[in-house]
Amino acid sequence: MDLEAFGAAKNKIMSLQRDMIGLAMRMSDAFDDLEKAAPLKEVREQLRVECGLAPSDIRFFAGLRAKLDGRLSKNARKRLSLSSMRSLAAASAETREIAFATIAAGSVVTSADVSKIRNRLRRDRTSLHAQWETKRSRMVARAVSAKALVAVEALDERVAKLMRGLYDLHPERSLEDYERLKRVRMKSANGILADFDRLFGSDQLAAADWINLDEDDPARRFGRARHALQYLARGQFGRGHTAFGEEGDGERHELVNALSVLSGVIGRLPLHTRPRNSNRKLRISAPRRLTAVELCAGAGGMLLGMHASGFDHLAAVEMNPKAAATLRRNMPSLNVLEADIRNVDFTQYRGVDVVVGGLPCQPYSILGARKGEDDDRELFLSGVRAVREMMPRMFAFQNVSGFAQVTHARYRNVLIRLFGRAGYDVQIVKLDAQDWGVPQRRERIIVVGIRKSEEIRTFRLPEHSPDFRLNIGDALLDLMGANGWVGAKGWAERRRSTNVLRDGAIDRGVVTPTLVGYRSNAPRNFSNAWKTIEIDAGRRPQKAPTATEAAAPGFMPGLTERMRARIQGFPDEWLFEGSLGHRDQQIANAFPPRAAQAVGLALYSALEDIDFDIDVVMRAPLYRSNSTSAPKRMTVSTPSMQTPDVDLTEWKHPILDRV
Repeated sequence: MDLEAFGAAKNKIMSLQRDMIGLAMRMSDAFDDLEKAAPLKEVREQLRVECGLAPSDIRFFAGLRAKLDGRLSKNARKRLSLSSMRSLAAASAETREIAFATIAAGSVVTSADVSKIRNRLRRDRTSLHAQWETKRSRMVARAVSAKALVAVEALDERVAKLMRGLYDLHPERSLEDYERLKRVRMKSANGILADFDRLFGSDQLAAADWINLDEDDPARRFGRARHALQYLARGQFGRGHTAFGEEGDGERHELVNALSVLSGVIGRLPLHTRPRNSNRKLRISAPRRLTAVELCAGAGGMLLGMHASGFDHLAAVEMNPKAAATLRRNMPSLNVLEADIRNVDFTQYRGVDVVVGGLPCQPYSILGARKGEDDDRELFLSGVRAVREMMPRMFAFQNVSGFAQVTHARYRNVLIRLFGRAGYDVQIVKLDAQDWGVPQRRERIIVVGIRKSEEIRTFRLPEHSPDFRLNIGDALLDLMGANGWVGAKGWAERRRSTNVLRDGAIDRGVVTPTLVGYRSNAPRNFSNAWKTIEIDAGRRPQKAPTATEAAAPGFMPGLTERMRARIQGFPDEWLFEGSLGHRDQQIANAFPPRAAQAVGLALYSALEDIDFDIDVVMRAPLYRSNSTSAPKRMTVSTPSMQTPDVDLTEWKHPILDRV
């Protein structure tokens, strides 16, 4: 050990630790000052949204100095860490009293020490017999845990193999082949059942007892798993059997779903074989159509996703004439208002279920001038007015990730308070389009509001499967090779086989950087990022590369209009109006439809208190121009509703004059 280096590092850590303690005390003072200006209960929501402070953080800092400073000398505080301070602040007065005495005696007290004091006090209130029983149970658990872990891991793999094997029992197989495979599955199930009983016990609940328990209750899940193994071991599955669900795929889904509690690899099964949990009544479509109004609809990316998730539009407002023409061309029955939202009277749509939109993001984009609230294109405050006039049950406005930067914090505070006074609870969530089958990195911020008077579930984005991820090679292979480039398959394979580290996890396959418009002032490193995936993003060819073009030295394919639209996730039949530059900009500025569908499903689930089978819903076609699923022009009966009194003049902010 290098003692000199160790000593220097230790002193630095202790110095920084003292600084953290001092900052925590100063934070406590700030909370005391805040409490004098406004009760914490009134600003708790804003602190959560803007400062990322959980209720536990607020409880920790509020009154911290009063809890600790009076009992600890300055020297004693040097022997505290931030985690031990947090533990002491949350502890009972009796626990703190013992900890303070320990610190005063010159000892260091960690969060683990605080926990031991608390547990010791709890034990003091417990009988000797109960203490011994607890200690004995822990000793037994430790003795068997290592052996059990090995056994459970082995069982995991065998169950996963059985689950996959159930999907090999296709009805179209010959009778001899079918019966042979069935006997193999029966033998496997018999062995797994024996091991299950040794590990978990054979005294699991019978079907009559677990059937009425909650789906997530362990007693139900293990009882159902043993029940499924018994059916499989006896051969009571397959042709002619319906006791464990409907015959065919329905039965297989039920069996696999029941066994999933024993295997951690269910997520790696092919998606078409992933079981649905029928007990939760997962929906594969919206039971009824809800209504929406969209602001700044653009070329229809968000509109497509919302329509696919169960919403019909009363109106889509778009001031760009080329984008409005795109909407009319693809959805002739859609009510397109070609207007600036600052000049639209939205009271005619009062009573709509949701208001959504992609309010201009350039003011907050990291590629732009980042003028934020001072940008002429900033329309968020007009969004506030639109919400106040329509009073929807929920709203959701998407913007670029730059909207969440600290430089725009003051403006976000204004919006949160204005939406709050209009009668809405606000939350801000982050979304990455690549999680929803969009082959590009495209992070977006969603500002969601729920009307306080409504009994609505919390807004939560659906859980996404790693299998949703689509790499750029698979997304563009057919388009790249459409004009004779024989190297398209090799190009796609290199994109498909490359692993990418993202948020500490490995993603298989490469996606593109964020798509930007033809006239974008994107910095050089954005162009370089495209070149690393062998795409010349600066070229806008009209056709896919030919063999002759591809033979040129240093060749890299450019992106045709259809390729760029597919990177965004638009259906191939979706057509764009205007010149090349207009069409290019419409595509680049769009909110990817599949990402919008995820938002729409979350809105619908919150409004109607239902759950969707995401694996099924997210794979259905978004829209077909010649199908009966095209959106129809809708009308709404305006209910009598009192608009909350919102005094905008309370906020001394220059941009409020534009509302």
